Amino acid sequence: MKNRIVFVIGGDLAIHKACSRLGLNEGFTTITFAQPAEFVHWVRHDGRDCLPSLAASCCIAESRCWMLQSAWHSIDEIRHIPIICIGLPETVSVTTQLLHTFRGFCLEKPFSLKELNETIHLAFERYMKNVQSKQAENTISDLFGRLTKREHDVGTLVACGLTNQEIANGLKISIKTVKAHRAKVMKKTGSESLADLVRNFEKYSTLAIKTGHH
Repeated sequence: MKNRIVFVIGGDLAIHKACSRLGLNEGFTTITFAQPAEFVHWVRHDGRDCLPSLAASCCIAESRCWMLQSAWHSIDEIRHIPIICIGLPETVSVTTQLLHTFRGFCLEKPFSLKELNETIHLAFERYMKNVQSKQAENTISDLFGRLTKREHDVGTLVACGLTNQEIANGLKISIKTVKAHRAKVMKKTGSESLADLVRNFEKYSTLAIKTGHH
């Protein structure tokens, strides 16, 4: 069975102890770091072999989790790991805005061990969904990476609803060439129908906008 790990960042010993206690009961490992910088260093060095094999994970940080924002955007290995931010009620409004970016959770002090446990399991579920989404993005990116520029142009126009004749006229190529490119696009993108092709191009377009490669 793959590991489940909860990363705890910050100097609150009560949180460290609570997570360790839950870990023993719930079957997950707790790794603690005093400062965000220590966690980032671990990810970039010791954690590279560990992170890909995780079944589920989350990061618990004190309300100063804004210090982790640059790390979450710059290190691909942890972008999909949800954050559980723990803080006092007066810090929640600012923290919640940051957690929208991280797709994380906020837990106000004081909280019970049951609330912490429930939030950790919600974060584990979010982690698995994030991993699945990332795998789907990688798949669509790989599929479209196989297309030549001309095939991509033809596929885009097909997905936009243009006929073979309209595509031929617009690109100044023969209908026979359009059909040949169209067949290759269908095969390379794993599209079994026109509807499949349209959906795949929509997914790729969304991914390109998200990653800034449009």
